[in-house]
Amino acid sequence: MLVIGTLNNIGEFLMKNRRSSMCKVLLIIIVILNITSCGDAGALIQSNYNDPMDEPATEEEGSDDGIDGSSGNTGGSDGDSDSGSDCECASDSNLNAKNDDEDGPLLGIFPSDVSMDGVNSVRYFVTDDGLVIRSEDTTGDPNPVGGFNGGGTGNKALLGLSLYDGKPVADLTKIELSARLDGGDSHFYLNMQIDCDGNDVWEPANDGIFVVDSDTLPAFHLTDDFQKIIISSADPIFKRVGGANDACGDYPSHLDNVGKPLTVLPPEAKLFYGKTGDGGMPDDLDMPSILLIMNDSGTNTQRIVTIKWVILNGIDEFVFSGNN
Repeated sequence: MLVIGTLNNIGEFLMKNRRSSMCKVLLIIIVILNITSCGDAGALIQSNYNDPMDEPATEEEGSDDGIDGSSGNTGGSDGDSDSGSDCECASDSNLNAKNDDEDGPLLGIFPSDVSMDGVNSVRYFVTDDGLVIRSEDTTGDPNPVGGFNGGGTGNKALLGLSLYDGKPVADLTKIELSARLDGGDSHFYLNMQIDCDGNDVWEPANDGIFVVDSDTLPAFHLTDDFQKIIISSADPIFKRVGGANDACGDYPSHLDNVGKPLTVLPPEAKLFYGKTGDGGMPDDLDMPSILLIMNDSGTNTQRIVTIKWVILNGIDEFVFSGNN
């Protein structure tokens, strides 16, 4: 397994300039040298796949507002203070990482296929148990409008996995994860952004944000014990934000409690990275095609979820816990 980390000052610089060729080279050097992050061993993130920074980038996704009945999917933030976000994390998609000694060590650089985003009052940190995602209670001090494409003022976290961006949906048959609820009630789910006609252009009339939540997969109703969640593309658990369209087919709406398998999508369907314009998405931010989401764009209460690991197709592992 590959262990990836970095010192805080190097990490923040590379985050801010992660799209440049120079920073990609530096990230590769860090991987080779196995530099560890400041803080304890819990800040190490492990991955068993080759770093794909030399592969062409695709475009990102997310969904959530579909869950609360609005027009969209997920929310996230690039960490820019002008957006009103105080997301305390370090990832290849969060720009203003801050250390939080009270809650845990600053997260080291993740593999390039992992991104963390949060709109408004969302934080990420690491403990021995895994990656902790926390939103704050802002009911008494509402956030300003502007963090989302739509008018939401909530606190929303999006953990993105981009390893399969741009690839056929048929290539991804299973997603597994282990997660636990540590505070608040359960509001945790999956979004997949899918280019149903496979033309690499997001067209709301032809493409779709697909949702799996506790209505179709009860394991997403988290408890105070770690539980394993298995999402199979062949299971009838997928819903589409907005329901059916011509290219994606006759999928139930995200508001329904029934779903269909992804295996009935057209063979040309691809996982899509980029902007969808959805009201629940972070304002003007590209998102990866696979998103594990806590909250929606209207959530103002505190909630805490810990993720121990995520595995794609049984082989691509993202291990966040020091207690494996």
